Amino acid sequence: MKKILIVIFIAFSYTLNAQNNEIGVGNSLVYIINEKDIAYGLHVHYINRITNQFGIGIGYERIFNTHQHNTVGVVTTYNPVGGLIIGLSPGITFEDKSPNINFSLHFETAYEFEMKHFCLGPVIGFAWGYPNDYHLGIGIHIGYEF
Repeated sequence: MKKILIVIFIAFSYTLNAQNNEIGVGNSLVYIINEKDIAYGLHVHYINRITNQFGIGIGYERIFNTHQHNTVGVVTTYNPVGGLIIGLSPGITFEDKSPNINFSLHFETAYEFEMKHFCLGPVIGFAWGYPNDYHLGIGIHIGYEF
């Protein structure tokens, strides 16, 4: 696990030198399908826009439920038109009280309203974690672009 975090830190440090970066936070209500439970979810990410339409970065998600769900992953974004953002994030998921690390895949879509260097808008997402973890989220995305 420490090696994975070191690689992510190095990638993060390298891309900070580029322009068109965003640091974002998503606050959402998350519905955990198999548990039929609702919890608070927090998502933070750093994205480097490599073109006007595509970006890549890293992200971290925490769901504050009984399992204390954590996900770290690579975030890719596509901006097809206007403020519409589509994101796909493969990563690893682990829980505070369990040594298991599993593959996960997150899909999000957001609409950003830009105000100078800040952006704000709704976000919805779906996540799948191996072997049988599914959750949906809806919330607000806040970002700072530099």
